[in-house]
Amino acid sequence: MVDEARLRGARITTHSNTSVGIERVVLAGVDSVEHCPGEPNEKLANLMAERGTFHTPTMHTRDRWARRLQNKERTLPQPIVDCILKERDGNMTFLQQGKKAGMKLVCGSDSGIAPEYGTSARELEIFVECGYTPREALATATTTAAESFGVPGQIGVLAPGALADFVIMKKDPAKNIYVLREKGNIIQVYRSGLTLDPLG
Repeated sequence: MVDEARLRGARITTHSNTSVGIERVVLAGVDSVEHCPGEPNEKLANLMAERGTFHTPTMHTRDRWARRLQNKERTLPQPIVDCILKERDGNMTFLQQGKKAGMKLVCGSDSGIAPEYGTSARELEIFVECGYTPREALATATTTAAESFGVPGQIGVLAPGALADFVIMKKDPAKNIYVLREKGNIIQVYRSGLTLDPLG
């Protein structure tokens, strides 16, 4: 399948959340892997870095479940709760291993699973909580994301000839990632150079 996709000039991404499955698709030559293994795996993080495989962990989905369970907003049998919390912690450790290895990280929403849009900001916060700087976290949603889509220099940057998609804010998220979700911080949103209502 990978060879056929390459013949057609297509990029390949795959959904997998086990170490065995992710290792297989990375060795097969996919461009990007969505989701995290449920446990730390330094060998896998190094392999993905060496192969240049992009990683879109969609951490906020499991983080949301873990927070709701810890806050008693949802109840499940304790063995399932323990499993979710263990996997969330394993995911975060894997991200730390990926940073150390130089793995290419991309921000993604897992759209269709998350009950609400606008969760990308939380994803970036988690990256910072795993040791990435705010500027590195922002790159996962801009320059590195563009690279993963095969359109570097066209999106995710402010440069001549690129699509003018950007946000003007009162406070700098490159210094404090948490201002992304701060009410009243967004001044103006631009898409393809046209202004949009930040609330609609």
